Formats: sequence, structure tokens, C-alpha cells
Amino acid sequence: DKWDKMKDVNTHYVRTQQNGVYLNLAVSQYELLMALYNALDGDNWATAKKTNWNTTEPVETWGGVTVENGMVTKLNLSGFGLKGQLPAVIGEFTSLTSLNLGSNPNLTGSLPSDMGNLVNLESFLAVTTGLGGQLPASMGNLTKMNNLQLSKNNISGTIPAEWAGMTELKNLGLYSTNLSTPLPEAIFTSWKHIGTLLLYDNQNMNGPLPEALGNMTTDNTIFNIQMYNCNFTGGIPESWGNIPDVSKQLYIYGNQLTEPVPL
Repeated sequence: DKWDKMKDVNTHYVRTQQNGVYLNLAVSQYELLMALYNALDGDNWATAKKTNWNTTEPVETWGGVTVENGMVTKLNLSGFGLKGQLPAVIGEFTSLTSLNLGSNPNLTGSLPSDMGNLVNLESFLAVTTGLGGQLPASMGNLTKMNNLQLSKNNISGTIPAEWAGMTELKNLGLYSTNLSTPLPEAIFTSWKHIGTLLLYDNQNMNGPLPEALGNMTTDNTIFNIQMYNCNFTGGIPESWGNIPDVSKQLYIYGNQLTEPVPL
């Protein structure tokens, strides 16, 4: 009955054995969730959203929290009213498979490099936020990521070459940001399951269209490319004639293209 006094946030669980059966007893998920709560102005979160947060009720009853086997596996904080910068403690939720921080315009600052510790993360949504700064290269460690949506914010810089490590990626949304070029060639040869590539409405994306996009292959049944309303110049690379046949959408209007379309 004293185990609830264990406050070390670096301890995820205690593993013990009884009659040959291992028991995993979560002891720190409460502490980690409260660290998020305190860092992101939890007292002022939307009341309808933050059910049971900052109470002694089991964390699996807290709004937006999903727990499996004693560990937080999903966090849906969309529209909670998060305020401030996402703290490094987010990287301690190593069992997370899904994280939604969308519709929080007062969530500001850069994504912490600790995001790269979320090696089980499959879906990360942070659309319509105040996030800014450069994207962390460490997220290239997220080899299970298949759905990444980071549109409508102030993110700047370019996509890190290390993101080629997201080999399971199927859907990428990075439109309406301050993202810039050049785009690393490595992502075009590593993302072999890609289905949607949404990079439109990025005014800082300029220079020639990426030739390496023509080298992409995918086993997806669709491949939609949207790079319109940017500031690309020149013409369509001849290599784009090799874009997979499953591509039904290729939107590049609203750029500064001047060269004839290659035959």
C-alpha cells in the first residue's frame, strides 16, 4: 500500500515474479501524465475534455487516455486547449502507438528531440497548432510510423534526411507551414509504402521540383502527390515520367513553373 509513493518518473513499471508468472505493475504513468498536465496549462484545459485529470481516479478513466497492460498507449488531446511547449517528458511514453495534439493553436515551440524515443508510435497528428522551429531528426527512429500529419502550423526548415528511417510511412501531411527546400533525396527512395504526400501551400518551398520523386516506388494502391501553391521554379523533371502508375493525383499548379511539360 506504499507503492504509490514511488515518484521516480524514470521508472515505467516494476516487474516481479510469482509462481513462475511475471506481473508488470505500472507505477509512473500517473506521474508522466501529470507532468504533461502541469507543463501545458492543464488547469485551464477544456473542462469537457479533461475528465478525471488531476484526480486520484484511475488514469484509464482520464479524458483522451487509453491504457493497455498498465501503460498509456494512446493520447488524444485534440482540442484540449494545450498551452506552452511540448515537454521532453513526452518521450517517456514509450508504449504510445497514437498521439493526437491537433486543434491546439497555443501549443507552441519546437517538437522536442525526445519524440525520437517513441519507437512504438504509429500515428502522430498535430494539425492546426502553434508548433514552430525545425523538425527533430530523431523522429527518423520511428520505424513503425505510418500516419504523420503536421500541417497548419509554423514549422520551419526542411524535412530531415534522417526521416528516411520512417520506412513504414504511408501518409504524410505537411501543408500550410513554413517548410522549406531542399527535400532530402533519401526520403524518396526509403518510403516504399507511401500513399499520400501533401506538401502544398508552403511558400518557402522553392527552386526546382525534386527529381528524386521520380525514383519513388510504392506498394500502396494509391499515391497522391500535392505540391501546389508553393514557389517551385523551372519545369517538371523528366524523371517524373517514372512516378508509379497508381498515382491518380499530381497537383503542382500555383508554382512558378516556366518550362514546357516534358514528353
